Amino acid sequence: MNAHSAVLTLYDFFSPAPEEFSRRLRTGFQSTAAASSLVTRIGQTLIKLHADEVLRQVGEKVFELLNTPILDVLARAWKQSRTLRESLESTRRSPSETVFLPLVDHSISSEQRPYIEVLQNERPIARLVFPVSVALRLEGMVLKIQDGKIKEILAGNIKIKGTVKFGDFVLLEKDFQPIPLPGSVALDGQS
Repeated sequence: MNAHSAVLTLYDFFSPAPEEFSRRLRTGFQSTAAASSLVTRIGQTLIKLHADEVLRQVGEKVFELLNTPILDVLARAWKQSRTLRESLESTRRSPSETVFLPLVDHSISSEQRPYIEVLQNERPIARLVFPVSVALRLEGMVLKIQDGKIKEILAGNIKIKGTVKFGDFVLLEKDFQPIPLPGSVALDGQS
């Protein structure tokens, strides 16, 4: 699900400052069992690489993993709604029909476990897991549905909080922050 304007991602929400993130990542690597296990598995290969370069590359990959649009998190959760599925099907059968579906105030939780696989001679030797937890509070939202797709999100308020970890070590954390929405967010259509 993509907005016609800029798409807000988890990366945008967390807004990691590269220097602070590098410092946290270094601390996480020094204090977690996962990092110790990684060093053991990599053995001499890690010693040959410069630690700052390894952390820089891991940091870049973590940022790529956070490039998930927040609207995608919402769409996955909303697909569980029977009422929404019925509205999508109804407008699919009657393309000229438009449904405005008010959503009750609700919360959505999303747990993801993106990872970076470390390869040596093209063989996986370690997996660095970065659990991401996101909680969204939605109030006063209305979905505009046409042609079996969500075309717009009208009004409403969204607050979000989340954490990104390396093992049990918290790398990034933000408490509930409001996400500014214009009067509506036009979408390409999510069925």
